[in-house]
Amino acid sequence: MTAMTMPGSAALQRRLDALAAQHRVVGASFALLHGDAVVEAATGIANLRSGMPATTDTLFQIGSITKIYTAVLTMQLAERGLLDIDAPIARALPELRLSAPGLVETITPRHLLTHTSGIDGDHFRDYGRGDDVLARYVASCADLPQLYAPGQMCSYSNAGWVILGRAIEVALGTTWDRALADNLLRPLQCDASVTLPEEAILHPAAIGHLPGEGNDITAPRPSPVWSLPRSVGPAGHVVATARDVLRFARMHLNEGRAADGTKVLDAQTVRDMQQPQVELIDHMLGDFWALGWFGSDLDVGRTVGHDGTTIGQAAFLRLLPQHDMAVVLLTSGGFARALYEDIFSEVFAEYAGVTFRRTPQVPAVPAAADLDAYTGTYERYGFRYEITDGGDGTLALTASVTVDDPLMALAQLPPLRMVPQQGLMFVCYPPVLPTARSTGTFADFEDGRAHWLHIGGRAARRVV
Repeated sequence: MTAMTMPGSAALQRRLDALAAQHRVVGASFALLHGDAVVEAATGIANLRSGMPATTDTLFQIGSITKIYTAVLTMQLAERGLLDIDAPIARALPELRLSAPGLVETITPRHLLTHTSGIDGDHFRDYGRGDDVLARYVASCADLPQLYAPGQMCSYSNAGWVILGRAIEVALGTTWDRALADNLLRPLQCDASVTLPEEAILHPAAIGHLPGEGNDITAPRPSPVWSLPRSVGPAGHVVATARDVLRFARMHLNEGRAADGTKVLDAQTVRDMQQPQVELIDHMLGDFWALGWFGSDLDVGRTVGHDGTTIGQAAFLRLLPQHDMAVVLLTSGGFARALYEDIFSEVFAEYAGVTFRRTPQVPAVPAAADLDAYTGTYERYGFRYEITDGGDGTLALTASVTVDDPLMALAQLPPLRMVPQQGLMFVCYPPVLPTARSTGTFADFEDGRAHWLHIGGRAARRVV
């Protein structure tokens, strides 16, 4: 896949430069596919420690966009009759044990692909570097709590994707890393996509950057850890150039075929993967979850995509199938989401005439709400959220980490102000950083009080 000059390419480079500086993003790589044309741009520094610049050849961690790669491997197995996505996961993975009797006979790969399994799964324990890491990780899933009955709702579960990765290993008799390289990366000619640090070091690879002391975004520092542990590989371990992520995206726009015509998936499988499976309660990411993808149906067509966050890096991928368009942004440090929203909204409008859906603004006046219905303590695996009356018609959220895991501590939310916006949805932001907005939505009011908080794609249950 060769980059071509598109109308506005120079202007796009200038906008990336300006927006990255505005949002304090240390380094970024951007790529846009529209029909047969590709435009690429990069800006900033990939490694503040060495001073290496970010270029279009720089590899970034794509984080949870990896899950779509694992979803493709899963669907390839389904096409070959090696896995039934609607059969109990126990059939594909007899070794699996979960917290409650019968769950392995109830949960299916479809539940795992759509985050509806109920396995409370932000579990990042490091089990070393050996080829047995997924087997060891899966054995530890017996200790994870079950948040809700399978199929009841959607709550993001990293553990579910490692379970799928282990099922792939068992079906193919190899490691997930090798299965990915042999069955997906090589057919797509993704020569600048890897999963292991000894592979990444052969390329110019970005490191993560975190805010400086006192959460100072203006003084970024290199992250203390380069990547997530190998044990969560199927959930977030691919490292790639933006160009290679577009090669992957193009296959999903080209009826499952690589650029050279190599068949990777059946055309019907590609379409099936983009069909809504469950409606989301909080719409920060999208309106529905499909098979791996999340997405929304807009007035001018469907968009599907995925985000990825690792330690000081963030990635964003969106496809507009009806417009034959895909956009990817890979970043290190700073307000990555703000950069993503600004530049994607511009290219969606310019190249497809699509109005990009942005995070809602903070209401100037909070909507009327019975705040007592929301205050309380909510929990999910590894985190506790204390929600109190914040005054002036708003709520205050304070998060704490409840497990001994240094990676979880790096992912801890700062204190948030929650402003009622409409219905049960609140706009959330750190008081010191009002531009870093997100949303949170409450659910289940049978007794007049909210029983669930959906935030960051995860559901937390009221415990007090």
